[in-house]
This record gives sequence, C-alpha cells and structure tokens, in this order.
Amino acid sequence: MLKSHVSALLRSEQRLFHVQDLAALWQMQNLNTLHTTLSRYCRKGLLFRVYRGLYSKVPWQYLDALELGAKAIHGFNYLSCESVLVQHGLINAQPAVLSFVAEKPKVFSIGTYHYRCRQMSAAFLFNPLGVQKQGPIKIASATRALADMFYYNPMTHIDGKYNRQKVSEMMSAIGYAQPRYSV
Repeated sequence: MLKSHVSALLRSEQRLFHVQDLAALWQMQNLNTLHTTLSRYCRKGLLFRVYRGLYSKVPWQYLDALELGAKAIHGFNYLSCESVLVQHGLINAQPAVLSFVAEKPKVFSIGTYHYRCRQMSAAFLFNPLGVQKQGPIKIASATRALADMFYYNPMTHIDGKYNRQKVSEMMSAIGYAQPRYSV
C-alpha cells in the first residue's frame, strides 16, 4: 500500500495537498486511517505538514509564498489590496503581510510568511472583473486592488498616481458603493 500511495503522490503535479485531496488521491474513506497514514508519512519524510490540514511534497521553505497562502486559505481567493498596490508602485510602504480577499477573514502565518485574508461578500468576491489567474493563484489588477482598498476603507491613502475614472468605473461594475467624495 505504501508504494501505491507514494507513486500516486509522485505522479501528481501538485506540490500542496489538503487532507481531502489526499483522501481522494488515495481513495481512503476512513479518516482515522488517513490521519494515521499522514502521520507516518510525515515521520518518514515522504510528506511535510505545512499548516493545519495542508501537506506538501517539499518543506515549506521551498514553496512560493503566494501559492502557499492561496492554498492555505482553502476556498476561492485572490491576491489584492496592499500586496498588489506595492507591486504597481501605488503605495510605498512595504506591507508586513500578504493580503488576500476571500469569503472568510483569517490571519495566519506559515514559517516566516505572514498572511491576512479580508472577508468580502460573495456577490463581489466572485466577480471576475480585474482578476487574472497567474499560475496556481489569482491576482487582482492594480485597478481592482484600488477598488478593493476603497471598498474596505474609502479614506485609504495612495502614494502613486492612478486613473480615478477607471477605479470609479471598476467599483460601479463590481457593485461596490461609491465613496461620498470622488475617488
């Protein structure tokens, strides 16, 4: 049985697995057997426990911080807000955490990586406007990240120049309420 589990792991292109993914991969229905197997494989160094319910083929230090955060959130999410705005030079202060948007709020750390997940209503969260898939994760465009920031805090200070009209149009298209002053 060990050989079939290990070969299934090696054949999989995924590097990160939730407990449910491994149960499906190994066709295990008994949770006790699954957890015992996971514990043994971690002791033998075949799997690495990365976070509660999340396992990897490699130690967390060799994983991409964005992919790790997106997978740990375990639900629909995308990178946005400060993390995207820094990449586009719209805010100068480097955030201490990677900011995601998802259905449930969550603050967590994996090793030296720190994450913040902001809660958003499903009516807005699943709107694909301005969200692109880049590899295994979804990332907001600069305009979408600005719209998200103004959704959470209309008084957000932005250091760089941006097209206010585009942000206002994006907010309207998503369904966000417009701030009382011009964005």
